[in-house]
Amino acid sequence: MRALPLVEKDSWIADRVRGANVLHVGCTDWPLTEDRLQRGRLFHDRLWESAARCVGIDLDPEGIALLKHTRPEMEFHVANAETMAQDPSIAQTSWDFIVAGDVVEHLDNVGQFFQSARKLLCDDGQLIVSTTSAFSAKRFFWLLFTAKEQVHPDHTGYFSEATLERIAARNGFSIAELYGFQWRNPTAKNRLAYAASRPLLAASRGRLADEVLAVFTKQGDAP
Repeated sequence: MRALPLVEKDSWIADRVRGANVLHVGCTDWPLTEDRLQRGRLFHDRLWESAARCVGIDLDPEGIALLKHTRPEMEFHVANAETMAQDPSIAQTSWDFIVAGDVVEHLDNVGQFFQSARKLLCDDGQLIVSTTSAFSAKRFFWLLFTAKEQVHPDHTGYFSEATLERIAARNGFSIAELYGFQWRNPTAKNRLAYAASRPLLAASRGRLADEVLAVFTKQGDAP
């Protein structure tokens, strides 16, 4: 079993896209967009500072309106991640990177998202996806001790390396790199879950992390 190196997700992505043209899918942080703005912790700001060009899209019209108001120097559009390649605001564009942080677990049709991303990426471009891991040790311990699943009310699915590889292969991608990421929220529940899961995380060589971060490249013909 290969190790899953752990990274600090936001910093890693911002460094990877430095100087490039980036389409940021899921650029708001619903329902926390206003709070993130007030605290200076909106991830899109980091991408915009790092990239040569960074355009944000999201299905959340209120969040996009707020970002347009508070960030008039930036470009934002209301668009659906699954059908973004047909959206007039970005159709016919081409990108070095498409970044979708914590997006795919909210979608109805993940395959459509990958197909749209393929149409919008440069031939040598990369799709960067982070998503909640199906094998998070923290959620395992929470289920074990409370008999309740810890599931975000808007999540439709969790992913693993194998399922990401399959959805990628079906839609003209392959995984080039794979990493893990741990949430360290300051809540008592999260600190307890992190402490309890550390032995399993170490024993699994990172594969039981909270999230997986995958870098996809185009392969073969379009589906």
